[in-house]
Amino acid sequence: MPTPLGYKQRYESLQIPLKTGGTASVSVSKYRATFMASGDMAVNTTALNAFDGKFHDTAKKSFPSDLALQVDTGNGLRAIQDDEIKKLYSPDYRNVLRALKGVYQGKGSPEFCQIVLQLAAHWKLTTTADEAGLRKYAGDALGLDCNGFAGNYIWHVTDQKDWTDHGLDATEGPNSKIHLYQGANLAITNWDDLTTGPYLLLRTNENGSVLDGTGENIGHITLTEPNKFRAENGATPRGVDVVESSASLGGLKESWYSFASMSAKAKDVFFLHREAVPAHQKHEFLYFKIFQLHGKPQ
Repeated sequence: MPTPLGYKQRYESLQIPLKTGGTASVSVSKYRATFMASGDMAVNTTALNAFDGKFHDTAKKSFPSDLALQVDTGNGLRAIQDDEIKKLYSPDYRNVLRALKGVYQGKGSPEFCQIVLQLAAHWKLTTTADEAGLRKYAGDALGLDCNGFAGNYIWHVTDQKDWTDHGLDATEGPNSKIHLYQGANLAITNWDDLTTGPYLLLRTNENGSVLDGTGENIGHITLTEPNKFRAENGATPRGVDVVESSASLGGLKESWYSFASMSAKAKDVFFLHREAVPAHQKHEFLYFKIFQLHGKPQ
């Protein structure tokens, strides 16, 4: 099973079959979220609505018959099987359409990103149907929010749910409330208790309440890369390697979070320095609770 870093790399090098032969390598790694009211990280409603219209026109019963859709579930590109299409369209087309629209809203898995890009090229929604056109479309219209990445990893890798199950209604999935992740995962109360991982980090306030809001109370969820820890060495503090999709960093990133202190108001809350965030920028230092993932990959 992939680690969080391996899962990140899948998003960054999606293989998309081209009608002219061969494949294009396309990255869906930009930060995008529904709560962004405007700007480059907001949902591209023009692109989303155009895709929705094409789908309703031609794909309510099944995918276009003149397009041989392929996905890579971790072992290379392969054709989508008939039984998988039945699952995607069960109980009706609204199930798969919701998952595909999620790719525009920061919630898509690697497989659904691949399907969207193939359909967009087929329906001539991209400027060109080659690698350049697909990359431009992905950058302009698609992306991931923090739980889009972490939630898909937990749902599909940790919990080993089939790729056809989008998990958008799951308690722990790409569309869930962040505070719900506390329920099935063991809290860490001492930095020295961190061993292999991966671990789940949930943003809190100083009192330890997990944040789910927007603005100053914006929620955040990240994953650690297994066995990537940094010991304290002189002026360099101890830290842990984190994989996340973050608005502060523009999208999918691997970076170090270093230990600053424990909260003075809650025994299980860590005050961490997000080293990749520019100095003195908002969200450079945040409070987190750390959880050991249930059923973690070894």
